[in-house]
Amino acid sequence: LMLVSITPKGLAAAHRARALQEELLSRRLRGFSPEEVSVLIGFYERMNHNLEEYRQALQEAFRWEEKIIIENYIQGREFSVGVMDFKALPVIEIAPLEGFYDYKNKYAAGSAVETCPADLPQQITEDMQRYAEEVAKALGLETYARMDFLLDGQGQIYCLEANTLPGMTKVSLLPQEAQAIGMGFGSLCEEIIRISMKKYA
Repeated sequence: LMLVSITPKGLAAAHRARALQEELLSRRLRGFSPEEVSVLIGFYERMNHNLEEYRQALQEAFRWEEKIIIENYIQGREFSVGVMDFKALPVIEIAPLEGFYDYKNKYAAGSAVETCPADLPQQITEDMQRYAEEVAKALGLETYARMDFLLDGQGQIYCLEANTLPGMTKVSLLPQEAQAIGMGFGSLCEEIIRISMKKYA
């Protein structure tokens, strides 16, 4: 299985690796995300921060977990693609009104504009959906999942992560994608159950 989209360059670092921490301070990397803490909690951006802010962000990330992930900053638009039974739903774009799509912007009402289907060229839409399906197959995500992507100014698609248990409130991203193809929340829940039960048939 060949995945064409790529993930941002990065590395995992352990809190005990002091020498590595000093090396990280000299690199042009951005993004501190604790590996085992709920999504976006403890996430920091470097962007135009100075070295001291970078050091503080590194220390704060290690406050949450012994190991963190540090990735290159990719400036672009953020999208998500739900997949059910290895078939992609419509692409949704997430555009925060301020900053980036952090914990506050994710869960505070009115903090982001979510557009589904996303306003994208047809080819990019199809590519993103295909990549989402390929990720689901590669990871064995049989029932449903959601893949998050960034699209940079040159049209390069970056896969950020696979959400193996995406939010399922009526205003969560995956239900919004299902709604875009006429599948209401109740029907979506029933379809997830149907897919889940196939293996036991």
